[in-house]
Amino acid sequence: MKHLGLEAGVFARSLYLQYVALFQWATVRGYIAYKVLLPVTQILFFVQWGVYATGRQNALYLALGNALQLTANAAIFGPRS
Repeated sequence: MKHLGLEAGVFARSLYLQYVALFQWATVRGYIAYKVLLPVTQILFFVQWGVYATGRQNALYLALGNALQLTANAAIFGPRS
């Protein structure tokens, strides 16, 4: 019976650590940065990189492709990501 209590304690501690790892960043400032600032800077970075590598004629293609990729990531990983 003591063994079961030790295992339950380890299980409870691991649940707590997983909760902290998932939701420690969940502040309003962090949420806005993750949902707005990160995608916008990612699109800007890859469009600028693509324009530098291939020229201005592909900028719209690169922006749309990156926007579709961001949408697919949101659909695959759900509302938490």
